[in-house]
Amino acid sequence: MQKKIKLGFDGRVLSHHLITGVERYAIEILGQFNDRADVTIFKPKSKNRYFQHFWEQFIFPIKVLYGDIDMVFCPAMALPLLLPKKIPITVVIHDLSFLNYPKMYSWKFRTFYRLLMPLIIKRADLIITPTENERLNIIKFYPDASKKLVAIHEGVGVNFKYNNNQRLDIILAVGSTNIHKNLKALLEAFIQIYNKIQHKLVIVGGSRSIISNDSTLQGIVENIPPDRILFTGYVTDDDLIDWYNKADLFVFPSLFEGFGLPPLEAMSCGCPVLCSNRSCLPEVCGSAARYFDPENIAMLSQLMLETSLDLPKKVLMREEGLAHSSNYSWNSVADKTFSAMIGLLHKD
Repeated sequence: MQKKIKLGFDGRVLSHHLITGVERYAIEILGQFNDRADVTIFKPKSKNRYFQHFWEQFIFPIKVLYGDIDMVFCPAMALPLLLPKKIPITVVIHDLSFLNYPKMYSWKFRTFYRLLMPLIIKRADLIITPTENERLNIIKFYPDASKKLVAIHEGVGVNFKYNNNQRLDIILAVGSTNIHKNLKALLEAFIQIYNKIQHKLVIVGGSRSIISNDSTLQGIVENIPPDRILFTGYVTDDDLIDWYNKADLFVFPSLFEGFGLPPLEAMSCGCPVLCSNRSCLPEVCGSAARYFDPENIAMLSQLMLETSLDLPKKVLMREEGLAHSSNYSWNSVADKTFSAMIGLLHKD
């Protein structure tokens, strides 16, 4: 029996309280790696952000060296720069939003990653990013990354399933109140049509402190009757799956994403998807979604109105979404990722 590779897993984000895209990626890929390697999880003891960065650079590499590790996997945009080159490192760069949309971030955050990212790319032996769109974006800013950069799509969790229950008059959105999620456009579009339909707008998600929140949302919400809108805040996976299965329609108006899991999760739960045509989203959702310009309020409101009233179209979209989302499994993600990582051990 072949000996399993000893994999050191950077578990820094596993201690985060909220499960957003990066945390979900780390959790899912770790679960898959446990079947493929002898995994040791390394985590900082403190949840303090500044200590965690210190731990990443100075404590983590020491623990790896004393842990008899063959290779290291870092799922969240950072790696231990001081780890000797004899131990290969794979890092996941989910997106370069701090370069594409710098005004969304504090100057401290922007400056930190502007300084750190070239060093991360230089030290990494393998870089994984979730879409071809983001792979090209990374190369635009860091051409030297091209020879070690691979695009591997993410997956949909096996618990995101269609339960065939009756749909309610709900238009669902999943995303934070951060500016790039573009909830402002969704609210403005809903204002234009809510008196023509029976649907309630439900928005699931919290906010991320490192990204600017949209301060204009409250003023817009005041133009919608209280019984026609609900902000749930952050919810558990079970509740999220329940919302996906209740909703008549899912709308994703984001201005950019590194991957964008919610539309695929919605499809996997049988919910028809209307999606922004920006960044990687057409690559991820393919022909299973209906697209709109996220800055064209009239286009979005008309598409929401027409689709919400067209039952045959929604049935077709449900079938297309279920078929499309079935192609995205974390098992496949892990196979492709692990295969690329194993190649590092056999380099001359």
